[in-house]
Amino acid sequence: MGSLGRYMGFISGFAIGTGIGLLFAPVPGVEVRRQLARSAGRYAKDVKDQLMEQGEGLLEQGRDIVDSVVEQGKEFVESQTQNLAEQGREFMESQTQNLKDTAKKALSDTLTRQP
Repeated sequence: MGSLGRYMGFISGFAIGTGIGLLFAPVPGVEVRRQLARSAGRYAKDVKDQLMEQGEGLLEQGRDIVDSVVEQGKEFVESQTQNLAEQGREFMESQTQNLKDTAKKALSDTLTRQP
């Protein structure tokens, strides 16, 4: 049962208990109303405190999730940057080799054509 179900169960039990208490109360109505007001005030404070605790817990979980996603994002960017840098180096090396090969072939062709 979720938190909302527990609260609804508690509220229902509180209402039923209050009704039965009113039926069998040996005290005057004014005193019953004071007791109900005090009980309702305590209940409201308890519910508020519980909701604040749960809200703080959810906030902390949210922060943890955001921190984790940010960290994963940083790791991904770093790995992709390294991959791109490696690919760039490999491309430059292959183009440098191609240029050397072309220059050698051109020089060789030029030397073999001369009379």
